[in-house]
Amino acid sequence: MSADDPFAIALNPLEMDSLSEVINIGMSHAATALGEMINERVQLDVPEVRFLSCDDVIEQLNNLSGGNVSAVCQRFDGSIGGDALLLFPEDKSLDLVRLLLSSDMSLEMLTQLEQEALTEVGNIILNACFGKIANSLNITMESTLPSYLMGSCEEVIGNLDDQTRVLFMRVDFSVPNHDIRGFVTFIMDIESTEILHGLISHLATRYQ
Repeated sequence: MSADDPFAIALNPLEMDSLSEVINIGMSHAATALGEMINERVQLDVPEVRFLSCDDVIEQLNNLSGGNVSAVCQRFDGSIGGDALLLFPEDKSLDLVRLLLSSDMSLEMLTQLEQEALTEVGNIILNACFGKIANSLNITMESTLPSYLMGSCEEVIGNLDDQTRVLFMRVDFSVPNHDIRGFVTFIMDIESTEILHGLISHLATRYQ
């Protein structure tokens, strides 16, 4: 990402480490919440954290998901604001629904319940994640009711094209004996991004 990129944020190495640690704490909390829902241990890879344009995020998600995604979107407002999305490759979302409900259900029944089940998962995971992030940064964040989206990455991200930056967090969920992956993004305007930079900068000074 070049210095002239309008989506770039000049985080020094200590600030980036601090941001990654805050997000890691949030996602670990979310993984615990998901594990309690499916009654299985959930593992997380170290999150990949970058600031990207919406176009770059679409490209990344297309590469990672292979096409269509199932997504839960939730608006957060407060000290910083934005739209948080939990996304699953479409062919993996039903695998998670099977774990949440019953593997004995027919495919038709699972498909009918997919939206409701994933919306509940998204609500719990996103609130667990960003609630913990807010606590770590000592700020307030309140969420709206979640909404469910399904379609191509362009369609899902395109619904949020009034925003300008994406805090892209690639998080791989790993459930033993199951191939389930999830990705989290946080789409912010420039003002919220700059506020976040200031918060992270202040946090990083505490570790110097």
